[in-house]
Amino acid sequence: MLLPPVAAIACLWLLSHRLDAVDLPRVWDAVANLSLYQWVLGALATLGSLAAVGRYDVVIHRALGTGISARAAGRSGMAAIALSQTIGFGMLSGALVRWRMLPGLSLWRATKLTAIVAGSFLAAWAVFTAVTVLVLRPGFVRYEAYLGMALLLALAAVFYAASRGYKIGRFAMRVPNLLVIGPLLLWVAVDTGLAAAALYWLLPDGTIVSFALLLPAFLVALGVGMISGSPAGLGAFELTLLALLPTELMAELLAAILAFRLIYYAAPAVIALIPLAFAGRQISAAPQPFTIRGAALGVPTHSNPEAAVLRQDSGLILSARGVTWGLRHTPHTLTALGTPLLGRETDTLAVLTTAARETVRLPVLYKAPPRLAVKARASGWAVSCIAHDAILSPQSFSTNGASRRQLRRALRKAQSAGLRTELALGSLPEDAMTRVHNAWEHHSGRERGFSMGRFDLPYLYGQRVYLAYSGDTLVGFISLHAAPQLWVLDLMRQSEAAPTGTMHALICHALHDAEQAGVSQFSLAAVPCETGDATGLERFVRHQVQKASGADGLRRFKASFAPDWQPRYFATRLKWHAALAVLEIARAIKDPQAMRGLPSPAAHAHPAQEDYENYEIDSYPRACETAPR
Repeated sequence: MLLPPVAAIACLWLLSHRLDAVDLPRVWDAVANLSLYQWVLGALATLGSLAAVGRYDVVIHRALGTGISARAAGRSGMAAIALSQTIGFGMLSGALVRWRMLPGLSLWRATKLTAIVAGSFLAAWAVFTAVTVLVLRPGFVRYEAYLGMALLLALAAVFYAASRGYKIGRFAMRVPNLLVIGPLLLWVAVDTGLAAAALYWLLPDGTIVSFALLLPAFLVALGVGMISGSPAGLGAFELTLLALLPTELMAELLAAILAFRLIYYAAPAVIALIPLAFAGRQISAAPQPFTIRGAALGVPTHSNPEAAVLRQDSGLILSARGVTWGLRHTPHTLTALGTPLLGRETDTLAVLTTAARETVRLPVLYKAPPRLAVKARASGWAVSCIAHDAILSPQSFSTNGASRRQLRRALRKAQSAGLRTELALGSLPEDAMTRVHNAWEHHSGRERGFSMGRFDLPYLYGQRVYLAYSGDTLVGFISLHAAPQLWVLDLMRQSEAAPTGTMHALICHALHDAEQAGVSQFSLAAVPCETGDATGLERFVRHQVQKASGADGLRRFKASFAPDWQPRYFATRLKWHAALAVLEIARAIKDPQAMRGLPSPAAHAHPAQEDYENYEIDSYPRACETAPR
């Protein structure tokens, strides 16, 4: 607490020595002779700068998921920064102002928010200042090449950490994604650029200082003033600015700085007292039009049984406007899988777009059915076909016909080898299944994730499982997501001892049971589209998904059943979103473990955000163990 006043006193003492050679009456005359035009331009630049300042809080509130409306966040941010930058003690004064104006926040969360806003501003200021110095080359910074190299390395580290969702320290805030970093950099550039413009327009007539020289000097002086902690950077700001600009302009610079302090610090601080004085104690949190919760708490799978895969790897459930949808998230995307789980499709795109915006992510449709893809395209989304779902009708399925010749051959080989298949009832042969899975993984490589299930015994207890035996030895098994009218193939595992046709025999057994149960559709699950004659974005999307999913051979295997191939689509709001979304989803498919430490967009989840991750991890095994067997 003593550091800011001590710093201010020391800087003012040093500044007083610099002012010995300055004609102070000349400074006052220069201020008095500023034209109305200059004051108006300075005021307009100040208003623009303060408006940009308020956007810091809007971005951070969304990133943290406080539920505070953008208007309330912006107003409190402007007031907090206008007052704290003038009276000093930024952490304390800023936190108290935000706590007063946002009663929906506790004092601790207001303090945490203030620290994050301050830290984010300093980081963005450092980047913008370094870029400005490197581009404008004012001449007062040595070793510019080393500065540029350090800047590039720092940016590369931040972008890498943002793409991976890394955390700085065990209890620190996670590195935000680029959709948070980008706007912060933009608003810092607008804020500080307009502040520098306000100072530039307040320079007395005849002062020859170019904006290209003033801007980098102003940015450095602003940073020194903030780091000093003194009220309004008093002393430190002036000393730095006078040291970086030509000494013969000292009187003119002091006149401009004095006018700048009146219009940029004093006036906004006085104005900010008005909303602060009349801030009520009503709850400021805006009612959110959606909720997001962990899928471990239950997944409605009546219309889309494949959504049961969301119980693995931090799947999410989005609910709004009568629509319930299964989600996956990556550092920069909020991805809706397949069709909505419940409700109508009329509001689906609007619901997803709102949830993505409020959680600072890109909305993505993944494996969307044709009707939803048509709606997305009509709404201006970029749509690409990425997969074909292999659909069979159990009520009319038969192994007869030329199109299923390969299937009959495989079944005969399995039969001649004495293969026996059965539906698992009661307890699963866990040890034997684990050995089969380990053998399969050793031969085929690490299993995939995202929209594909992974081997996990509690997860399998919630599915229909079919087992294949050679004698008394388990050699293979499959699992299915089952709903009253749709069964979907999930896991397929076999050991090297499994005879040819093992998977074919297991699926045919399941098809027979589906027929007896009156099931109307049986899905062999989707297979990535071949690149074919696709061009541009669609070809890129198909290639990345096919490479990540390891689809070689799957299409030939499923084609032996002669299914009805139904297209599934990938959609993003803008074309450039697709490249980022595809790369992140491809990584999540190929390496599901990489997504496990990713912070969940659980801002609107239940239970509270602070307990969300632990609750989801702890409750998942119990939720699966209590699933019907």
